[in-house]
Amino acid sequence: MAAKVHPPRLPRAYPRPMIDLDSIAGLHQHDHRLAAYCPRCDRWSLLPLAELVAQGKGSLRLPVRGRCRDCGEVGRLQVRPPVAMRGQGGWGEPPAIASMPGSAKVC
Repeated sequence: MAAKVHPPRLPRAYPRPMIDLDSIAGLHQHDHRLAAYCPRCDRWSLLPLAELVAQGKGSLRLPVRGRCRDCGEVGRLQVRPPVAMRGQGGWGEPPAIASMPGSAKVC
């Protein structure tokens, strides 16, 4: 008796867990950035996610309320995915947050 031939099967794709990008800690953990735009001053600013997490604000859920340090206007937030940057150590190392001009504050 001849062996029965089965059609080839592709392996099942395993379900990847969803990543949390709805909180300050989730953005920081996955190397995303949170930028705020002030329409009155017409400027962008990066929020210091690591500092916010260290201050215990990592559980804040988006959207958070960010205000401009210069004029106090409520900012418009933008989540930015990780990108290759050139820092002091070369490509792939982000520049220091302290060197970013005019960081915003989170209420």
